[in-house]
Amino acid sequence: MNIKKGFVIQEVGGQWVAVATGAAAAEFSGIVKLNDTAAIAWRGIEEGLSRDQIVARVVESYDVDEPRAAADVDAFLQTLVEAGIASE
Repeated sequence: MNIKKGFVIQEVGGQWVAVATGAAAAEFSGIVKLNDTAAIAWRGIEEGLSRDQIVARVVESYDVDEPRAAADVDAFLQTLVEAGIASE
């Protein structure tokens, strides 16, 4: 999975947000609020981690079991694809 060119995340006032910049802003206008788990997944995608590696990172970061972490990561990844922010 890859985040499309022009999308970035930033922490603003203690809240993670994703925004489109440059040419991507012509296709996607708005701000996407991310919780901490989504920010971990986003950073993992940027680092080239696999889905399983991202899930493992979430499990390591929070007191959550692997099935719950996997469900949350999968839902977030699907949301990115549906919103046109990422491609598989």
